[in-house]
Amino acid sequence: MSPRTSSRLFRTALAGGLTVGLLAGLVPGAMAASHGGTAISIPAAVTSNTGLFGSADPTFDGVYRQALSIVALRRAGVSVPASSITWLLRQQCPDGGFQAYRADLGKPCATTDLKAFTGEDANSTALAVIALRAVGQRVAAHRAIGWLQRAQNPDGGFGYLAGSASDANSTGLVLTAMPAANLPRTWLRNGGRNGVDFLQQVQIRCTGATTTWGALAFQATNPLVANDYAAAQGLAGMSFGLATRSTVPAPGGMSCQGGRPTGYVNPVRASAHYLDARLAAGNGVLASAYGTGADWNTTAWAVLGLASAGVQTPAALRARYVLSRNVDSYVRGTAEDRPAALATLTLVATGADLNPRRFGGADLPGRLLATRTP
Repeated sequence: MSPRTSSRLFRTALAGGLTVGLLAGLVPGAMAASHGGTAISIPAAVTSNTGLFGSADPTFDGVYRQALSIVALRRAGVSVPASSITWLLRQQCPDGGFQAYRADLGKPCATTDLKAFTGEDANSTALAVIALRAVGQRVAAHRAIGWLQRAQNPDGGFGYLAGSASDANSTGLVLTAMPAANLPRTWLRNGGRNGVDFLQQVQIRCTGATTTWGALAFQATNPLVANDYAAAQGLAGMSFGLATRSTVPAPGGMSCQGGRPTGYVNPVRASAHYLDARLAAGNGVLASAYGTGADWNTTAWAVLGLASAGVQTPAALRARYVLSRNVDSYVRGTAEDRPAALATLTLVATGADLNPRRFGGADLPGRLLATRTP
């Protein structure tokens, strides 16, 4: 299996698509965490999945879905259970990074292996930074930022695993974590290059079909291939974070002549214009890139990306409405609600200043809390 194929499978898992079984592990010793000034006692030898959101196999997305759930609950003004914070803290590796899931906390974190696609990853670590800051765990968040700093590539971007080729999704999520840590997006630099520099490198400008101008490619291939999910998460990273509330007209597209832009290209405006046009063409829904039907996860992230950029257009409003009418189609797995999907929709609702407990008739935070392992 190629690293790119493995990456695609991992991203499917992050959307809540893999449900295999439940792994559990024991943690030796004891530690303490704080939440709002209250000590959280972590006894020795407890089941590591107590407090985990979702009972589906966390092998590929445990930390990702846990961190996203914590962020969503805090944005919704809902208290995060202490056991859920403890679960996330316990998953952190000694060097500050996070891997997708540690089944046995008594064993060392997996060694980074690009061929086997194992090790700590930028996606899990970036979302963990946001979640840890949201619940006041600044020391743990600072250690995670240190890992991200060491994992940055010379092109300024970030790959899923340290040492892997930079991609727009991982880079976008890392950039999103910086404001949560009260740091500018350009704070992480390698050889003078930062994440925004990389995202501009993979942005399609004046080549190929005009409908792809402004899109982001997943990686720096030749030619660049437009990727809606990359554009959505990259846009969130380049702009103001996960769904700020604003109302701004749609940005204009690029002006090109002879295969080159006729003036300065604002990467945020260009990506926002691309996603807005894509949503408009699909009547508020982005089609799945891996088959037929709607891609609810990418649609939701497109709404988040546009909201983060301060864009509120008819197409974005339509997409939010369609999501509200298809909550179960998005969040329901084979046997239970998927926490990552519930968390993403909660961010969509709070980003639009809507009540997430009444989003399309669904109580998103309530259903999210109900997935938690006792």
